[in-house]
Amino acid sequence: ALAKIAAALGEHGISIDRMRQTRHDDTAAPVLIVTHKTQRADLDAAIDAMRASGVMAADPVALRIESV
Repeated sequence: ALAKIAAALGEHGISIDRMRQTRHDDTAAPVLIVTHKTQRADLDAAIDAMRASGVMAADPVALRIESV
């Protein structure tokens, strides 16, 4: 599942800065992904590809980070 998510990001030119999978007791695992700087249109296209992949248990949430 993570490979499909990473592929969706990569296919839209989005590089992953860091990724964290939190503890879970179910078959679905929450994952936090921080990307390098990208355009919103590319992120939206990647999110659509993630939805189409069939591996997500819920819709993703995207939060803009202005600076770290």
